[in-house]
Amino acid sequence: MKYCYLLLSMAFCMQSCHYKFVEPPSLQIIDSARSYMPIIQGAEMEIFVKVKNTGKTALEIEDVLPSNNATEVEIVDKTIEPGKYGVLRFNFKPGKNLLGYVGVYNTLVTNTERKHHDFFFETTVVQDENELKGYKHQGHAIYNVKDVDNNMASFQ
Repeated sequence: MKYCYLLLSMAFCMQSCHYKFVEPPSLQIIDSARSYMPIIQGAEMEIFVKVKNTGKTALEIEDVLPSNNATEVEIVDKTIEPGKYGVLRFNFKPGKNLLGYVGVYNTLVTNTERKHHDFFFETTVVQDENELKGYKHQGHAIYNVKDVDNNMASFQ
């Protein structure tokens, strides 16, 4: 009888300790490297980034870490359900000490298996409008911030 009780309790423990694997979420950052037209020193540039949850469980965006202090970040959607999109809003404000080429690396901290994901944008900060004339850009596709702002509704 003792052995029967021991055997039953071991079977119960083994059943209750059964581990079920839950697949971590995954994500896709839509257009993760961007180039923007130059902006005038002291002006602000607002950038919206669309993030898709490509996994089967909820995606949690825990933090976003920009590489400079001229960039503020708002996590509009901290939790993104599977198959849905979320939005991050970046507000780039180059102060009077920031001039010339600027590349901003941003790290998303998430609950995915990889934990860290990158988003990059670049622009050139100029002193006045006269420097905007004849500006030629080489590299990635160039975004007009107004076009991105007008398309914000399609991110939802």
